[in-house]
Formats: sequence, C-alpha cells, structure tokens
Amino acid sequence: MKQVFKTIFICSFILLTAVNVQAQKIAYANTAEILTGMPEMAAAEKEIQTMQQNLQGQGESLYKTLQSNIQVLQEKIGNGQLSPEQQQVEIDAIAKQENELKVFESKMAQALDQRRNQLLEPIYAKVNKTIAAVAKENGYAMILSHEAVLFSEDAQNVTALIQAKL
Repeated sequence: MKQVFKTIFICSFILLTAVNVQAQKIAYANTAEILTGMPEMAAAEKEIQTMQQNLQGQGESLYKTLQSNIQVLQEKIGNGQLSPEQQQVEIDAIAKQENELKVFESKMAQALDQRRNQLLEPIYAKVNKTIAAVAKENGYAMILSHEAVLFSEDAQNVTALIQAKL
C-alpha cells in the first residue's frame, strides 16, 4: 500500500512539474550582439584603447631608457672604465630600473582593468535592466544567453526587442 501511494505521489509530482515547466516562457538573447551595437560600448572601447596606447608609450619610453643604460654600462665595462665597485653600483641602478619597469607594467594593467570596469559596469547594468524589463513586459520567466542555448526556434530570440528598448 505504501508503495502504491509512493508511486502515485512521484507520478503526480513529475506531472505537475512538467505542466509547470511548459507554462513558463523562456527566451534567449545574444548579449555580445547587443553590446556591440551600443554606442556607449564603442565609446568605452575607444577610451580604453587610447588609455592603453598612452600607457604603452610611457612603458616603451622606460624600456628604451633602460636599454640605453644597459648598453652604456656594457660599453664602460668593455672599455675598462669602471672599477668593480663602480660596476656593482651601476648594475644595482640597472636592476632598480628593471624593477621600476615591472612595477609600472603591473600598475598599468591594474589601471586599465580598473578603468575598463568603471566604464563597462554601467553599460552592463543598463543591458541587464533592459533584459529584465523585456522579460517582464513579455511574460518570460527566463531569458538565457544564446551561448547557453543548444537549440531554439528564432521566435524565442529577443535580441532585437532588447536592442530596440536600449
């Protein structure tokens, strides 16, 4: 008797779950396409690229100075112009410059990441808010990223709705 009730309960649960899943509307959107089409994204990418070029220019200048100092030191050592103590002082100065270059590169990467996050966070928030609005307006229980969808009909693609609302 317990087995019969257990079986009926499990079947009822599966049936109700299946009916509930069928009632939910699910759609998908191509977020990469949405972001690419936004003027804010193009402006952010341009600003990040400009910042990266400026920082790379500064880094290249530091690198050229370091290379020049290494070359001068090698010439002085080759010509016997430096005593062993002077050589060590010069080598330590070169090592310090190399370390400064590494620190600069690290700070450059951090600055770029920080600026990228500052610029992209409001854009992502705007897209997420718009996706939520489209879902609510059209009765969708979920809007998935198109990368997560293995198969769907084009009718479930709400990319154009989201783009129009932005």
